[in-house]
Amino acid sequence: VKRKMLTLVPGNRIDEHDIGSDGDVHIIGPAELLEPRARGGRTLDRLAFATGYPSGRYTEPGDIIVCTSPRFAVHLDQLGTSVVAYPARVIRVPDPHTTGLVPELIALFLAQSAPGRRPGRAIRSGLPISHWQLPVVSPDLVPEITGALRDLLVRRAAAQQRINDVDELTQVLAQGLGRGNLTMTTRSTTPVITTLAKEALHG
Repeated sequence: VKRKMLTLVPGNRIDEHDIGSDGDVHIIGPAELLEPRARGGRTLDRLAFATGYPSGRYTEPGDIIVCTSPRFAVHLDQLGTSVVAYPARVIRVPDPHTTGLVPELIALFLAQSAPGRRPGRAIRSGLPISHWQLPVVSPDLVPEITGALRDLLVRRAAAQQRINDVDELTQVLAQGLGRGNLTMTTRSTTPVITTLAKEALHG
């Protein structure tokens, strides 16, 4: 931070009365970091945020959002334009190609090392953010490393979506059979089961 290789951006202190579910700005705070499925549930109206929070800050693509309370969690914001809620904060890398700090790599490294997590049976919390160690690579390797990590993240997201689809179809099939809305025949195969579940899912 002192060498301006990265910046720390504090989270926004948001009044609970301004939070809704139908706004056009997503909020990312400890709740969303600790439970990814909750992301998108809390929102703000963009105009209300601009007028009510003149010092308010949006995320930028590549921002690393972290929190240490109530537990440690980290998230890489690929798109930006979200609002980070205090006590979560942002680690921002202005220029990976000159600093050798790769946001994707930092986020993965922090998720695995969890420096802000409280050790078992410890009274104090984990290391303060000023003592965290971050990986630095040769600036010449940044394009290759970034490309490889993004490719893996895309593959993981696609695989996770397939798992989510299978879980959803499994629930639909179980509920349909349990309630009598779906029937099985002796010649049913996996594709037939999937088709029945999809039909039930879509109406």
